[in-house]
Amino acid sequence: MKKLIGIDLDQTTLNNDGVVTPRTQEVLRAVQDQGHVVAIITGRSPRLSRDIHEQIGLTSPLVTFNGGLAYHPREDWDDAYDFNFTSDILMDLMLRFEEFRIDGIVAENRTDAWGRSSKIELAPSESLFFPTSVKNRRLLTIDNLPREINETLLYVAPEHQPAVVDYVNKRYGRQDVEAIGWGHGSPIVSVRVNFVNKLIGLTSLQKSYGIEPDQVYAFGDEMNDYEMLSGAAHGIMMKNGNEKLAAVSDAVTQKTNDEDGLADYLENVLKLV
Repeated sequence: MKKLIGIDLDQTTLNNDGVVTPRTQEVLRAVQDQGHVVAIITGRSPRLSRDIHEQIGLTSPLVTFNGGLAYHPREDWDDAYDFNFTSDILMDLMLRFEEFRIDGIVAENRTDAWGRSSKIELAPSESLFFPTSVKNRRLLTIDNLPREINETLLYVAPEHQPAVVDYVNKRYGRQDVEAIGWGHGSPIVSVRVNFVNKLIGLTSLQKSYGIEPDQVYAFGDEMNDYEMLSGAAHGIMMKNGNEKLAAVSDAVTQKTNDEDGLADYLENVLKLV
């Protein structure tokens, strides 16, 4: 019976070097060749996930921004959707840089990334999501604000984050927009649509392809996968995943993401290859 396999990227499909290994690519393509739907469902933007979709050779739509945007990179898809917010919120934040001690900002949507920043320090994992080079994003100014935005990232020192988070949530919560810090001492605050999650994307794919609900599998490792693993008929937590996911997961991979744990589960547990 046809199955839907929803896969997170970081620390799930990708190894610790941020790479899809040849074995994982081979297994995912083989599962797809068997007639199943293999779909990326990621917190990343299209900018950071399109090439991976292409590299693996997936034919399914791509779900990005933690379920906020679902589309097909190469063709029209009738069930595509896009949850975003307007540039008015972005302009408001840009005018309050000094008030909230915001040292940098990046705004992204399906097609592009815009940003501006002073001299800031980022961990390697953060710099991927917060591009500071004009090679990776366009300069953001009051005069060239994108009309619609799926996610905005703010660079704010952790001790100053509560003020901007409280402001956004109180002022724009009724417009379904929230601000949330990345935590763990990170200087990044995410501003995004507050009702989206990866389960929305997974369910959209399941209905679009007419797949029976009990044939839906989801693989993830972190708390942004919580709703997806909880809502899927078969929620599979990576061995290296956040322990808090165990309560809503149906199974755990026998190997980590750095040991091709996703490929191993598909091949040796589900026997799909």
